[in-house]
Amino acid sequence: MSNNQLSFEHGASDQPLRYQTIGDALQYAAAQWGELEALVSRHQQVRLSYQELNDKTDQLAGSLLKLGLKPGDRIGIWAPNCAE
Repeated sequence: MSNNQLSFEHGASDQPLRYQTIGDALQYAAAQWGELEALVSRHQQVRLSYQELNDKTDQLAGSLLKLGLKPGDRIGIWAPNCAE
């Protein structure tokens, strides 16, 4: 996907936009801080490291592709205050 096809919002800042997806950022975080905690849901008793969160995200993305979604499709997910 070229940079001109990405959706983005840029407020007042001296920092340039990073042309990076959320998935790219999570993959980077997993490579840098893999075993550190990334997500804690106390009421569910769930704790995930960056690597575990990245792995679960990849599994979800693969499942969505198997359902027929394609890169660039948009979906909505309502998951308030839960690890999922």
